[in-house]
Formats: sequence, structure tokens, C-alpha cells
Amino acid sequence: MGKRYRIILFLFFTANMVFAESNLDSLLVNLDQTILQHEIYKDRREARIRELKGKATKTAPNSIAAYQLNDSIYREYKSYMCDSAVLYLTKNIRIARNLRDQEREYKSKLLLASLHAATGMYQEAIDVLEEVRREDLPASLTRDYYACKEQVYREISGNSRDPQSIRRYEDKSFVYRDSLAMMATNMPPVPRLLRFRASNALPMVPSAATTEAETGGETTRM
Repeated sequence: MGKRYRIILFLFFTANMVFAESNLDSLLVNLDQTILQHEIYKDRREARIRELKGKATKTAPNSIAAYQLNDSIYREYKSYMCDSAVLYLTKNIRIARNLRDQEREYKSKLLLASLHAATGMYQEAIDVLEEVRREDLPASLTRDYYACKEQVYREISGNSRDPQSIRRYEDKSFVYRDSLAMMATNMPPVPRLLRFRASNALPMVPSAATTEAETGGETTRM
């Protein structure tokens, strides 16, 4: 009986080992394929970047064409190499200034603020946003402006350890999220005193952010 029991145990553990080795082999094959695909994707991305940079060297430095090429390079870099993405957005801000093209300047600044917020550079994001004057903002960028502010304040709130800061930036984020929702549905603004926080149904205290979102920034600046 004891011998038979030992044989059964041996066969059981042997089968488990074979099964485990088979699973490990399968995982290793999948890992190799994932690494290979990543390398192929990386090589293709770098090839596209080289091509775009090559075109940029043949383009007038302060031109719409140069701006568009830099924008394409930024988009290749933004999820791949943050420092380079920042560099090409900064180049575009300079080009737009030289062209006296405020719409393109503000567009690049909003993209830069969003990138800073996504990478944890919150003060840099706020500094860039402060350079975007709400009263000078083209109507075509209003949605991007609200979306960028909502993201920046949401990122700060989500990564803060101070309860007061969490609440303050959460409130600001909510204001711009509300403004985006109203733009999407073409609803009229809801009076501030009737607004409620979605999280705990407490009335929101009117703030500078609320005033800016409702008045278009004409009377109150953050």
C-alpha cells in the first residue's frame, strides 16, 4: 500500500512539473514575441522620426510647415521620450510667437501643460497655463483649454497628500469638467449655488475657478 501511494505521488508531481514547464515555455515564447514586436514598433517609430527631422532641416525655420513638422515629431515622442516631446512643443511656441500666431502658440502651450501634468510636473503645468490668457483665447481652443485645466487640477488632486489641497483642486477640476459637459450638450450654465459635488452631494462654494468658467475669465482670473 505504501509503495503504491509513493508511486501515485511520484506520478502526480511529475505531471505537475511537466505542466509547469509547458506553461513556462509558453510564457517565454509569448514574452519573446512581445519583445520582438516592441522592437519592431520602436524601429518603425524611430524611422518616422528620422524622416520628419530630415524634412524639418529642409524647411524654413519660422514657417507653418516647420510648425506642422514639429507637431508631428512631438506626437511621435510624447509617449516615448518626454524630454524630446517637450523640446518640440517649445520650438513650436517660439515659431508661433515669431509668426504672431496666437492660436498656434496657445495650442502648443496647452499641449505642453497637459504633458507636464501627465508626467508629474505640476508647477510647470500651472506656470504654462498662466501664460494662456482666457480673454485672448480663440474660440476654437475653448474646449482644449477647459480639458487641460480639468486634467491639471485632477492630476494634482489625485497625487496630493494634503486633504485641503485634494479638496481644493478636486473642486477646480469639477468646475472645468462641468463646463466641458455643458459644451458637449449645449446646456445653459447651471447657477453656482445649485451645483452639487458629485462625490458627496455637498453644495460647492463659489470659487475663482467657477467664476472664470462661467464668465469666460473676464472678471476673475485664477
